[in-house]
Amino acid sequence: MSRPGLCILLAGFVVRILFLWDISDSPTFLTPIVDASKHRKLAASLLVGEFPEDLFWRSVFYPLYLYVAFFLTESSILAVKIFQASLGAVTSWFAYRLGEEHFGSRVGIVAGVLTILCGPLLFWESELVAAGWASFWSLLLIWLILRTADRATLLDCLALGLCSALAVLTRPSFLPFVLLSSIWLCFRFWKRF
Repeated sequence: MSRPGLCILLAGFVVRILFLWDISDSPTFLTPIVDASKHRKLAASLLVGEFPEDLFWRSVFYPLYLYVAFFLTESSILAVKIFQASLGAVTSWFAYRLGEEHFGSRVGIVAGVLTILCGPLLFWESELVAAGWASFWSLLLIWLILRTADRATLLDCLALGLCSALAVLTRPSFLPFVLLSSIWLCFRFWKRF
């Protein structure tokens, strides 16, 4: 990993941890409300062995992710928020990486810094909602699509397929993008051969 990339990753994590610390005195910090409360209740139901009828009422990825996270951390909301801060830092690194690979180091650094300091992203990553995951999948999918278009190894195709499926399970609105990018990749491969 390059020095600017490592700096972006570390700065993204530090800014997110400082943001969590700053909002930690909020009454809803450890008591989720609205959608976050619904996700927590779905995960809690799964933890006690119940299968909630409304699990598939909304996107299924996030309640299942919370179930796994709560299982591993003994239902610690703080641990989940710290993990999501880490995910946000990785998202900032992907923004840097995409910009650097396709437009140069300066653009990559600007993209990474803008992602680090994006207020709405900071807020939504600190809640028990899927917005942070959606941002992560967005950048990872673009990176994987461009990488697969250039190299097209079996491993790249498998990673793209898996991440595409997880993105659609996180937000069904990814489906048109996944389908159109798959058509574009097939056309690109067909032209190559």
